[in-house]
Amino acid sequence: MKYIVDYALEKGFKIVLFPPIEKEGVEFPSNVIVIKTGVSYRVRSIFLVHTSDVLVVLGGASGTIQE
Repeated sequence: MKYIVDYALEKGFKIVLFPPIEKEGVEFPSNVIVIKTGVSYRVRSIFLVHTSDVLVVLGGASGTIQE
């Protein structure tokens, strides 16, 4: 995901991230909007899907299928 975010930033896209509670302490690029919801990976998917205009699914595991 880091590579996708970095590439999108290079191309001028605005990025909004919903990190799961397990990753809220990670340092994100300063020009990324980070919304800390305090929820797990599973619940975070609800925020991701309901606030997105476009979703791209890239070879993930069960979490990708769930979203």
